[in-house]
Amino acid sequence: MKEAFLYGNYVKVLNDKFARRLEDIEAEHNFDYGDEFEIAVCEVLRSFLPQKFGICRGFVVDSNGNTAGDDIIIYDQERFPTLKLVGRNDYARKEKIPIEAVYAYIEAKHNIEISDDPDKCVLRKAISQCSTVKALCSQRTKMQLYQNDPYLLETQRKIPPIDWLPTYRNPVLGIIISRHVGYQAKKLTNEKEIHSLLHDIPIEMNPNCPDLIVAGQHNLLCSAYNTGTEIKSTLFMLTEKEYGFDVLTRLNLAFGIGLAHLFAAMDWVRLGRMPWSDILNDAKKDDYTPQNH
Repeated sequence: MKEAFLYGNYVKVLNDKFARRLEDIEAEHNFDYGDEFEIAVCEVLRSFLPQKFGICRGFVVDSNGNTAGDDIIIYDQERFPTLKLVGRNDYARKEKIPIEAVYAYIEAKHNIEISDDPDKCVLRKAISQCSTVKALCSQRTKMQLYQNDPYLLETQRKIPPIDWLPTYRNPVLGIIISRHVGYQAKKLTNEKEIHSLLHDIPIEMNPNCPDLIVAGQHNLLCSAYNTGTEIKSTLFMLTEKEYGFDVLTRLNLAFGIGLAHLFAAMDWVRLGRMPWSDILNDAKKDDYTPQNH
């Protein structure tokens, strides 16, 4: 194992700070319920992410009112503030975030159960939930690769796309993060056993699959594609290539790698236009009927 990593051991330090913060919060709340762990992850992310990124629990919603998700959303709070009336860092209330404003969706699980019984497999359900969110968000207008302004069309350039990134700038990142892993109602602690289990899980691959699964402190499934000679890592699932998951075991690094993956993906994303014109024009229609409250 490497003794040090780039930029002053950045990923290792990131991992250790994240793990310690979760331990501190668990000592206070014990994580008896799923909501408590989701809120804890929100609090930890808030301590790491710049203020331009909003963090909330809730649902993504399109202009027709269709919703998906039920966990953590990272969105552009500078361009699309929510209607939250409580304190900014109060994560108990769930919000609805327009698909145009979403950077990432995170399924957070204190213990992600893997089971041969599909009805009891928490990982399978989390993958389905994450995929549904990505599918709904994929309906938004794509920000073209070299488009500088969301309200202006892309200028034509003869520059090839980056090999390991999408061909547009506003994909939604999907992540599943779990503190522990269980199999058939037994909590697993051996990273090699978890690696083998993750490697054998049948996942029906599609472009809306989660881009990253953090399965405890040591194990990850990272989006990757096959070049024909090697498995190459990427930040997002790529529809143009033979894509899939690369199963990794990195002792005491999974949380740090997961956070670095999140930061790198959000640095790539350039959100398109916010739906203000649709909201305004809809509200100005003559057929609006006030509701009694």
